[in-house]
Amino acid sequence: MRVFNRCLGLLAASLMLASCGGGGGSGGDGAFQPTPSGTLDLRASTTQLPLNIGDVAPFGGSPFMSEVDVTWRRANGDLVTGQEIAVSINPVATASFSTLDDPTTPILRDDQGRYLSGNEFLTRLGSGPVDVTGGHATIFVHSSSTSGTATLTVTARDTGSNTTIAKTLSFTINPSTTPLPASIAVGASPTHVYLNDTGGNSSSILSAVLRDGSGQLVPDPVTGNTAYNNLQFDVVGGANSGNLSALGAGGAVSGASIKTRTIQGTASVSFTAGTIQGPVQIRVTADRADGNVDNGITNPVSVVQTISVSDGKLFSLSITSPSQSAILINRVLNTPISDDSSEPLPNIANGSYSLVVSALATDRQGNPVPEGTVIRFGAIDSPLTGFPAQGSGTFVIGGNDGNPQESGTLFTAPTGRFTGTGDRPGPGDTLLAFGDLVPGNRDLESARTIASINSLTSLNVSVPFNRNDDTGNSVDYGSVIPYVIGRAQDVAVRDTGSIDIPEFPDTGTLGVTDRFGVASALMTYPIRKLGKSVYLFAQGDGVGVNNGQKKVTDISGIVFPGVADATLSANPEEIPGNTTAFVTVCIVDKYNAPLQGIFINYSFAGLPVGAVGSVDGNGPQGSTDTATGPSGCVLAQVVTTGMGATTGGGTTGEPRVIFSAIGLSDTVNIIATGNRSLTAQPGAFRGGGGVITLTLRDAAGNPVPGVLITGECTSPVGLSIQPGVTNAQGQTTATAIDNGLNGYGTSEDAECTFTAASGEETTVTFTGIDFCESGAVSPPPPPELCGGTVDTFDLTVNVNPMAAGNPACGLTVTSTPTGIACSAPAGNAAVSCVAPFNEGVAVSLTATPTGANCPPAALPPNPPSRTVIFSGQCAQTGPLTANATMSSARACNVSVTVP
Repeated sequence: MRVFNRCLGLLAASLMLASCGGGGGSGGDGAFQPTPSGTLDLRASTTQLPLNIGDVAPFGGSPFMSEVDVTWRRANGDLVTGQEIAVSINPVATASFSTLDDPTTPILRDDQGRYLSGNEFLTRLGSGPVDVTGGHATIFVHSSSTSGTATLTVTARDTGSNTTIAKTLSFTINPSTTPLPASIAVGASPTHVYLNDTGGNSSSILSAVLRDGSGQLVPDPVTGNTAYNNLQFDVVGGANSGNLSALGAGGAVSGASIKTRTIQGTASVSFTAGTIQGPVQIRVTADRADGNVDNGITNPVSVVQTISVSDGKLFSLSITSPSQSAILINRVLNTPISDDSSEPLPNIANGSYSLVVSALATDRQGNPVPEGTVIRFGAIDSPLTGFPAQGSGTFVIGGNDGNPQESGTLFTAPTGRFTGTGDRPGPGDTLLAFGDLVPGNRDLESARTIASINSLTSLNVSVPFNRNDDTGNSVDYGSVIPYVIGRAQDVAVRDTGSIDIPEFPDTGTLGVTDRFGVASALMTYPIRKLGKSVYLFAQGDGVGVNNGQKKVTDISGIVFPGVADATLSANPEEIPGNTTAFVTVCIVDKYNAPLQGIFINYSFAGLPVGAVGSVDGNGPQGSTDTATGPSGCVLAQVVTTGMGATTGGGTTGEPRVIFSAIGLSDTVNIIATGNRSLTAQPGAFRGGGGVITLTLRDAAGNPVPGVLITGECTSPVGLSIQPGVTNAQGQTTATAIDNGLNGYGTSEDAECTFTAASGEETTVTFTGIDFCESGAVSPPPPPELCGGTVDTFDLTVNVNPMAAGNPACGLTVTSTPTGIACSAPAGNAAVSCVAPFNEGVAVSLTATPTGANCPPAALPPNPPSRTVIFSGQCAQTGPLTANATMSSARACNVSVTVP
């Protein structure tokens, strides 16, 4: 480096020296003359390519391909080899390139054998390296489906001169037709709008794309420096059907028929609804003769776009099918945490589920009603008969000959029994009329509150029935409408306030439609009634013919659902043949809640030739006489004959009876000789233990008393109470306890085996719950317990006291969980406090007015003498409290006033 610096010094002293190394130089060989670079030479088989409309893949001899030979030489003329050149082409919509195939690259194909990658000749690129061998590189330029000029650029790094050299070559992709209009594609967003006086969106944007015969976007319509219009938009039906507006060649235009121009082949027009509702057509036309619509249209090409225009008034409601994935597991509020544990316990269920139910609200044209339309929900579930022994239950009060009085409050039914003893309707009950089930009576689908009972066959409701006037005229078909009368006994429906589903905070508001026309509610019911019938209804206010008021209703019959996945178990696992045996079949949902009112199907398999089996006397296949009861179980009587002295003999395995329901099944094996049987009820637990009833029967199905039964369990389940000696009913009980079945990110399985002194055995299985699995507990556990991390968001609280004086108040605001402790004395400036809280945490804020001159709050009926107001991103829940759910960073303002 010192020599270099000295060289510069000598240069400054004497400019006559040509270089530091001594020796003279002259002319172009001076010290600062750049070293000559190498050269690139590009030679193409053709620079004119046809448009590749079908996007045909490369192949040898393709008319859509040009072969380019690149020659790279050094400054002294030597050919460069063993290096790479950088190649790019643009625009890539017009052309691309590929190279010679490298046979060592593996070829990848999809499941159907179609090529994916690996052949460099078939892989079209926009940029990439290309190998140079013997001074030459081969590039294949491929035309695309867009006409125009593409520029191929080749760049190389000359290491001898330490310079970069580049060369370009242009390719013209020629269209196959003239650039005159040939096709129009048009779309509208949205495709449905509302009349101006409905409060809904009354405008739509239409976008039209104009292409020539080759599928290319037409050129901008300009002659010299003068623009002209090449598209005409017309509202079919005239100005009453709607208005159009856009920017034309001469400026803004509007009306039922307008002309406009495309830019890059695209034009946009705004449509505004008129005074007529229904489907409105907008015709878009171009002139394929000369592309100019200003001088008339002699050879039109046109397309029509339909926009639905409606009044947004509620006409129809449809309850959407609820699913098990929409069930919430409710928990006990303020559940205490064990003092001897630093880990939070799982949230404890309170014995109820809530099902999210929804209804789609549309107007007469099928458009969703405007957002925010109020929809009311309700349900009835009694009086019922037959639940659970005979299924989900049948409503007691009802019939098929109801006759709602059109536009009146009278309801009659010739076979009705509205007075007398037993289950009878009364004021306040709900009448559901299923008008949808009878053609011509859709408008009489009704949910009405009963006001009075008149007679055995007559009653009045509190709100008049609709006119049944879909055709414009009120129609009365008489006593033909099915109906049910009932009340809510085990169901509660909430259709107001907000809904906050775990993992999805601030999901929405209940009882009002969203932008899709869907409104939702929460139906809550006890888990001890899973499987019971319930009628759910949704209702809103609509407008009938001549603007008459009407109630729009939909009714859906369901049963109280459990949470998937359910479990079916049959006990014992083995029964004797050639005799009567009893099998206990149970169905419980994911959280061990019993599913009631379900008939159990059965079938036999593997029976020897001549053997016969039946359950409850119903033949070789069918269903049990009774459905599952309050425990989710049913006792099935299995009878087999002709089994022979040995097992087997069938063509499909060992003899067995298969019990099934709702897509679940379990199998009980049948042995030939008659023996006693030991059964356990329930035969399976999930997430914990409980009391197990053990029953010992002889081969004829009679209870066997006086036999000692013992039990043994695998870890982590134990028996806190061992079974004992069977009583007169052949029964004894045991209590199983959970010592670690459940966990965060893990779960365990176990089983208990019970053995009678006479040798009979039965097994009860236990399945643990991984709390970290999706939907395992509600709300879900904190992420840190499941191996994840938790995000935090800042909560900012701005505290605003009153000015000094008498009276005057300061404010202190604290939070639960702790974090915010913000105090602003009276007369001081506002104070801001910030604290982080975990995502999803509901923070409760409490304000305390301070100061000697701050008056106390007055008690009712006197008005308060000072008022605390919360605003911003928190919701006031009481005179001095507010809540904020931390789904994002939030700011809350707190102020105090004195009248």
